[in-house]
Amino acid sequence: MMRTQRGLSLVELMIAVTLGMLLSSAAISAFISVKKVNNTTSAVAGLADSGRFAFEQIGSATRMAGYLGCSASTGARVDLATALPVLVTDVIEPLAGYEYTGTSASGAYTLTPPYVNAASRGNWASSATLGGNLDPLIFAAVVAAGSSVGAPIAGSDVLAMHSSPVGVAALYLTSTASVGASALVTTISSSVPNTGFATLIAAGSTPVAVVSNCQSAEVFAIGGISGSQLNISSANASPTLVTAYSAGSHLTLVDTRVYYIGVGSDGEGSIFVLDTNSATKFSAPVELVPDVENMQVLYGVDTTGSSSTAEYVTADKVASTGITGDFNSVIAVKLALLLVGAPGSAAPAAVAPSYSLLGTTVTAPRDTKLRSVFTTTFTLRNTAG
Repeated sequence: MMRTQRGLSLVELMIAVTLGMLLSSAAISAFISVKKVNNTTSAVAGLADSGRFAFEQIGSATRMAGYLGCSASTGARVDLATALPVLVTDVIEPLAGYEYTGTSASGAYTLTPPYVNAASRGNWASSATLGGNLDPLIFAAVVAAGSSVGAPIAGSDVLAMHSSPVGVAALYLTSTASVGASALVTTISSSVPNTGFATLIAAGSTPVAVVSNCQSAEVFAIGGISGSQLNISSANASPTLVTAYSAGSHLTLVDTRVYYIGVGSDGEGSIFVLDTNSATKFSAPVELVPDVENMQVLYGVDTTGSSSTAEYVTADKVASTGITGDFNSVIAVKLALLLVGAPGSAAPAAVAPSYSLLGTTVTAPRDTKLRSVFTTTFTLRNTAG
């Protein structure tokens, strides 16, 4: 007798399909949920790494601000040509700062992507010594001609500093450089030249140097190298030494760095560093940390001569608040950064989110990007406050 071949009935098939769809839907939902959590976790870790790196870079330069060999910048004599940029010649102040107007401790700013160059350098305020507003060299900074990458964007403060660069070997005088000397005999070797001075001159740059004896210091441009002798540039305001420096005195380079928020290569805001690399002019800015939308800076100043921070003020208030009448009053620097993650790293915001950066309210766009504020304080090591 033949057996009848049986299959699934239509009802059974529909039940199986329905159960399969429910299971698939649950699996897809779980996958999407896990992916969102993973995206957020990755974004949090990425922001933390970027924030840590930014603080390491800016913190190291800020702590060393004012360091000139074995002397501090306070009281140093500057013989550089007055025609050079103010940020190059203003070595006697360890720091320079520019406050974006309206973003004080009780101010507010709304971020408006896409980011472009700020409307005017007059939107930043600073001390009269620094020209009153943002230095034109910073405002005009771009990575390459015809590109907007590196151009400063509105809403963020700017921080600059002077110091002898770490990691470049210092030279020492091997004989006394008398008052009126136009050259210094040093430990530089013609067979193994100091990479700092020699490399700059070989590249056609003019090194900025400081000679110091731990009591006084003099800053000038170097015109050339002759064996173990460094010649002071005739283009300096004073082409000869005003003070005598005995054998053993330090001779080091002087570097100027500027940190600001500019248009990043991905269209977001980024931290850029504008560096003289110890020469008399700035090189093209370098993108240091991507995806940073805002930076706020406050300066802890000494108002009594006690060498301690009495209050924190914005850059445009440092000169009128500190006891020295300039940035030599600064004891510490507070820095706040707003970092942003990739699209999809956060749930869509119901309203435009706001963040507090040292008291400044920064409102971000409604999007799906995770944001986080990082704040820290750096104490200067070479201050006269």
